[in-house]
Amino acid sequence: MTLAIRSVAQSHVGLVRQGNEDSGYAGPRLLVVADGMGGHAAGEVASAVAVESLAVLDGPGPTPDDMDADTALTDAIARANQRIRDLVEADPRRSGMGTTVTALLWCGDSFSLAHIGDSRAYLLRDGELGQLTRDHTYVQALIDEGRISESERETHPARSLLLQALGGEDVVPDVAGVEAADGDRLMLCSDGLSGVVPVDEIAGVLASVADPQAAADELVELAVAGGGPDNITCVVADIRASTHVAQDDDTTEAHLVGAAAIGAAHPDALRYDEEPEADADGTDGGTADSASTADPREVKDVDADEAERYAPRRPSRTRIALAVTLALVLIGLVGFGLRQLALWYDQQYFVGVEDDSVVIRQGVPGIPGSSVVSTVPDLPVDAIPEVYREDVDAGIRADDITDATEIAERVRREACRASNAGPEISGFPGLDCSGLQTGSTS
Repeated sequence: MTLAIRSVAQSHVGLVRQGNEDSGYAGPRLLVVADGMGGHAAGEVASAVAVESLAVLDGPGPTPDDMDADTALTDAIARANQRIRDLVEADPRRSGMGTTVTALLWCGDSFSLAHIGDSRAYLLRDGELGQLTRDHTYVQALIDEGRISESERETHPARSLLLQALGGEDVVPDVAGVEAADGDRLMLCSDGLSGVVPVDEIAGVLASVADPQAAADELVELAVAGGGPDNITCVVADIRASTHVAQDDDTTEAHLVGAAAIGAAHPDALRYDEEPEADADGTDGGTADSASTADPREVKDVDADEAERYAPRRPSRTRIALAVTLALVLIGLVGFGLRQLALWYDQQYFVGVEDDSVVIRQGVPGIPGSSVVSTVPDLPVDAIPEVYREDVDAGIRADDITDATEIAERVRREACRASNAGPEISGFPGLDCSGLQTGSTS
């Protein structure tokens, strides 16, 4: 008796993105999810390249043994990474293009797992759902170090910062073995699913919906119902005992979804050297991301925090190298994190106090190093009502400089309203209420 796989894939653009930059693959031996980033003519290309580079491993032939599968996955990922870098070099407009990749290659009675980024792989066994991958994100590193709690993951300002993705230099995937058993169910997904649907709901669907296609469809529907802020892709595979002896010419239909499916069905749709068509106004045409739909993630040439990687279920080829490089990796991770925090810090603004004046500062309230961008004219601190004074003294966070200016004007309205000032006169020296309707706080 042997074990056999039945796998399906599903993908959805979501409710916010203008195009699907995810790619998914479910075949007789190979399962892959890739979540591209970089915008129009970039993210979708990167994820399709990853899937196409790995899909060649799903051809006919003898089942690879464990070490062969590990090597095959690692080499295919290296080829995909180099291809993405070559595409960026050929067209600098695609700078920042990259993709996550999570892949499982069947070895007969187990899987070889390779993983880079924040897409995930889960295993449901005996009703219990376990995560097989570790996110290569800055927030995950903070959680591992005990600096933030798991509950703070989705609200942390750096939650979209990836530490590894295809498109960087010297990319090395996490590689480990996953033993298979009759009745197992595997699920791979992009963060458009895992970042929206709680893990207990994911577990409930995988445990209760018997048909894998129906389970994949329901998981995607849950992510869409949760707002669909990102592309959504998942692959579901069931492991079942079979009395059939696999032959070299056995074939199982492969499922391609997302950007890779567009490239497979229409070979010219993913031409990596094409020039974007220009609209009448001279701007690039197509589905260029707007400010509200731009992917905040970036590809950075940074090694992952190997110290916290999960323990493989059999000896890993990288274990000896890990002992030698651990110190260098940790130093690189800390340095990278500090640089990214500095970049993020420089993009923050708040309304606060400097001496007796209301000012707009660049930085974060309560963290040293903020600098005054501008002083709000004709708005002395003494004029602010006591109920708002504490907020201004502590600093009121703003989305950007424009939002900070609007917050300052709302504070002025409250000051004028509290002083019972008319449009030409205020009750406090230096407070200018001209042009304001002081009877309303809107």
